[in-house]
Formats: sequence, C-alpha cells, structure tokens
Amino acid sequence: ELGDSYGMKAYGGAKYEWFEQAAALAEYAVGKTVDELKNGAIDESGKAPAGSDLASTATIYLGGYVSAIEAAVANAQHLGAQAGDELKLAVNNSVGSSKGASAEEAGLAQLDCDVTALTVKDGEMAFLLGPSGCGKSTLLRILAGLIPADSGRILLDGKDITSLPPEKRNMPMVFQNYALWPHMDVYENIAFGLKMSSMKKPEIEDRVKEMLALVRMEDFIHRKVPSLSGGQQQRIALARALALDPAVLLLDEPLSNLDAKLRDTMRFEIRRICSERHITAVYVTHDRKEALSMADQVAVLEKGNLSQTGTPVSIYNHPANRFCASFLGDVNFLDAVFQGNEGDYAIFQTAAGLWKALPGDYKTGAHYTLAFRPESAKCDAAPDAVNRFTATIGKSSFLGESSFRSVRLDGCENVLYINEYAAAERNEGDKLNFAIPAERISILESVPC
Repeated sequence: ELGDSYGMKAYGGAKYEWFEQAAALAEYAVGKTVDELKNGAIDESGKAPAGSDLASTATIYLGGYVSAIEAAVANAQHLGAQAGDELKLAVNNSVGSSKGASAEEAGLAQLDCDVTALTVKDGEMAFLLGPSGCGKSTLLRILAGLIPADSGRILLDGKDITSLPPEKRNMPMVFQNYALWPHMDVYENIAFGLKMSSMKKPEIEDRVKEMLALVRMEDFIHRKVPSLSGGQQQRIALARALALDPAVLLLDEPLSNLDAKLRDTMRFEIRRICSERHITAVYVTHDRKEALSMADQVAVLEKGNLSQTGTPVSIYNHPANRFCASFLGDVNFLDAVFQGNEGDYAIFQTAAGLWKALPGDYKTGAHYTLAFRPESAKCDAAPDAVNRFTATIGKSSFLGESSFRSVRLDGCENVLYINEYAAAERNEGDKLNFAIPAERISILESVPC
C-alpha cells in the first residue's frame, strides 16, 4: 500500500500533494519522517533530483516491496497524469527495468513466442496459464506497458500501442496484493482515479455507487480498508479498475491470497461481472481450475514459449504435448506404435494390446504417446468395449465424490491412474476390466521407444 501511493506520486509528475500524502503514510507505517522520505527521492520542485534512484529508496523505506511499486505504476497508468522523463525512468527502475532496456537486461523472464498467434477477442476472458517463472506475468506487464518488449507488436483494436506509455493504454491492472490505500475509505479508493481524470463530483459519486453495486458492496461505501476481509478488498480493487471503463482489464493472480472457498466464490463473481459488462480481460494464473472454469480462451506458457492456445475444453481434452497434458491435470501416458488404419480408427500397439484412436496423419511403424485422463476410463467394461483391458487395483484414495486409484496392467509393469465417480467399494488386489473411448485418447509427439 505504501508503494502504491509512493509510485503514484512518481508517476504523477508535478502533483506534489500526492507525495505529501504518501510520505505521511510512510511516516505512520515505517517510522520515517516526511523530510527523510521526500529527500530520498524527490526535490522541492516535485521532480527526482539528479542521481536519485527510486528503486534504492523504495528498498530502504518500503522494506524492499518492489511489487508494491509495480502495483503503483499499474494503478497510475490509467489516471492520464503526465510524468517527467526523470520520474518515468525512476519508476521503470523500480520494477526491475530501465528506459529502453530489454526484459532480458532487466533480469526478467525473456519471452520467445509468436505473439501474433495470441489474439484476444472483444469481450473475451483470456487466461495466461503456466508454472512460476514461465513468463506469464512478464507478458502481462508488457501488455500494460510497464516493461518494453524486445520485439513484436501489441495491437489494440488494430492500433499499434507497443510504444504507447502505460497511462495512455487504458489497461488498469488488478493485483494479487490488492494495492488499496489503507488510510482511505472504500469510496475514496474507488474515486481516486476518477478524480485524477477530472470527472465531475456528481458523476464520480454515481460511478462509485454503480461499481459498488456491481461488486455487491454497496453497504461498505464508507468502511476503511483494514476492516475489510481479503475477498472484500479484492472486490474493491476490481471496482476501482472497472470504474475507469478499461479497454482491457489486466488481472495478475488476483485470487491467490484467498482461501479455497472464497476463491470459488470470487471466480464466479469475476466471471459474472466481466460477462455482464462485456469486458475484455487478460488474466494470469498458475491455477488450472481458475483457467478451466472461467476462461473463454487459455494460452499455456512454458519457459517463455506459447505452448498451446484454445478453449478450456479443447486444451484439456486434446493437449498439444506432454507438458500441456500434465499441467492441465492428471493424465496417463502410454507408449505406442502406429500399425495403420482400420475402418474409422487408427490402430496402435501398446502394452495393453491393440488400441483404437481417432484417425490422423500418422506414420506406420512410428512411435507415439497415447494420453488420456483418469476420468476417461470406464470401469466394469463390457467384453466388446473399445480399448478394453484388465488391470489389478493398487492403492486408492477416497475423495468423496470419487476414488482415485492406481492400477497395474496385466502382464507388464505399466501403472495407470483411474478416477472412478460414485465408486463401488473395491479392494487392493482386485482385478477389474476397464475401457477407454477412442475419442478420449490424444496422440502426442513421437517419443523414443
């Protein structure tokens, strides 16, 4: 929160009173005097003095929370305030980059992907999904204009905004840490950006009330931020971003600080709000459940590369490679050799016998990997079922609505995993017949046998 006010001043240029407010808050929170903080980063003219380093000052006075400065820049970007070159440079330094520096030089994840393959349609919720360090947050910050792209272009409604400063992109960001001002009440937090955009007071009041109704927080209009729960703070952060009528809403893991039950509730709320307002959004997460349950489109990133894009159903049921298959959920892999086509099926030799899959452009005698989800297996399969096999039940985990079991194929050491819903009681060592529908099998890249 300190960094939010601090960075707002830095990005605001001559709006010196903003910094007075931030400095007062810093004095309250970290025990530093107003003069100490002001002299560390800004002179009496409201500009950064020669040789000043906002990043160093942030580390000293804000406890090293550079992510808070990052949040401040994102919050400032939509206010329309103009900043001097010195202050822009200082803010860029505070988020790990510098004016004209590449992501690689700044020590950030370097993206090596064909961004022209990633198109977000109007009113669509697009998710950037991947493990920590894959580049998804870096890509979001490039979209926001917080760090420069090394190459490529960003187009918004056909207009190239790659070189446009962040405050002119109208892409507010909702952060994981909420970035709300604790000394302001709910109304003041939401109204802050509207005031900076010179909106008239009656319009501001109407807009704030409209946003609070949208996030179902009307009764909290004059509550102080510290008295709100995590879920309530996240709603206010969302309302503040939405109040500015964004061209694109950016969300960086906004639910990761919430407990499991509250995350489920907020997933529904964010999806509802974006649908009702026809908002275009780009949402970063490492939580596959968030992506699969909320997204219109999912882009899976691996080590800075765009691995696969598609609808949640398509990428879950038909992953492009082993990484996507594994990251999106539990999966079984079975080595196979293509034997040829037979009627409406492609035939593969596996450790479980001859299996059938949907036809494709496969090379006879080539090695492939068959992938299928544990819930695709049909238990107590009939003798004439497609891809029927016998296996011995190993360890089981009761999950309430289902039982997750390991099973060993007869005649070999291969272990598969089965998720049986409304499961009958079964014992370790029991033999059971299973079947995998041909349409639930994905054929992945060739692998050594």
